[in-house]
Amino acid sequence: MPRDAVVQVTIGPDATDFVFPWSLLYDRDVPKEDWQLPDPEGFWGVRYSVEQRLPKPADDDDTPATSDPRLRVAFMLWEQFRNAKRQKTLMNSLVSECAGKLEVSDPPVTDAATCYHLLADCDWSVLYFYSHGYTRLRESNIAPSVNLQPFRQWYEALPTDSAAHATVASLYESVTNHAFSEDRSWIELSYGMVYLDELYKEVVELRSRPLVILNMCESAQVTPSLSDSFVDFFLDRGARSVIGTECP
Repeated sequence: MPRDAVVQVTIGPDATDFVFPWSLLYDRDVPKEDWQLPDPEGFWGVRYSVEQRLPKPADDDDTPATSDPRLRVAFMLWEQFRNAKRQKTLMNSLVSECAGKLEVSDPPVTDAATCYHLLADCDWSVLYFYSHGYTRLRESNIAPSVNLQPFRQWYEALPTDSAAHATVASLYESVTNHAFSEDRSWIELSYGMVYLDELYKEVVELRSRPLVILNMCESAQVTPSLSDSFVDFFLDRGARSVIGTECP
């Protein structure tokens, strides 16, 4: 296959617990010497776009989707981001430019209780999260905190006067002080955490079938398990689609 080709993986409904690291498949010769590194281009995740389809039943209804005259965007925010004000400015600019065809929640949703209520009775066209996020490792992992260590090392190597250092300083402090549970997946807003396991319990349906944009760390992480993820939750509850990131 040519580089940047799309590899599509479909998992059957009876194989949701099957785990295979498709992006880590390596199809080139393995170096013979221990000091030699493998060719990065040999990994499928580097060479191809690997798509995994969640085992959800497809809608066969060809009826056109209906929408309100105004596109309504629920804006969830963690205000401690260095550029949080720029996000607010962006949203206000979009509202002004759209001449009444766009509505954005103002002020943004910054507390967990309001977010739970909004999702439980959802009538928004788009859910936009600009916040911190964390996806727990699988319970079979012996050391659940191991995936946070690269973040700590990266932060500690940053110049103290750099923009990146200032941007994630509060997150580093939270991680270092264990201000959250590492065995639960969560979305952090300015005031409180929205936990994935509680969302599964409290939100039965997203009745407006929104587009969900998760602009936060690990929000689209669907491996090693396709279930028990933010992608699975939002699609299972009726979202039209979910856009997010796989990496920290």
